[in-house]
Amino acid sequence: MKKLSTTKLIDKVKFLETFRNVDPNMPVSQILFLLAVALEPERSMRSLAESSNVPYASASRYLQALSDGRPAMGVKGLGLVQADENPMDRKQKLVSLTAAGEKLLEEII
Repeated sequence: MKKLSTTKLIDKVKFLETFRNVDPNMPVSQILFLLAVALEPERSMRSLAESSNVPYASASRYLQALSDGRPAMGVKGLGLVQADENPMDRKQKLVSLTAAGEKLLEEII
């Protein structure tokens, strides 16, 4: 196995700690979903699910957790992403980062 440099290892730990500071229980798959949104904003949920290699139902749960949650049920989200109606297809939602999501990603880059 190739030995990691101390600097690279510290960078990777800091990367993960940034997300753990937002939500200590955030699963890695949810982090990957957030990064997929950051890489290509305004993508459909289906496209994000496919690129994240997760079922659509899981992507939908990630969206809830990363956006505003489920306020009617008293579940608060993280406010890092938002889903807006696609003006070309009202049945479709386009997902993008919020200002808070952009700020979080700036911290890790």
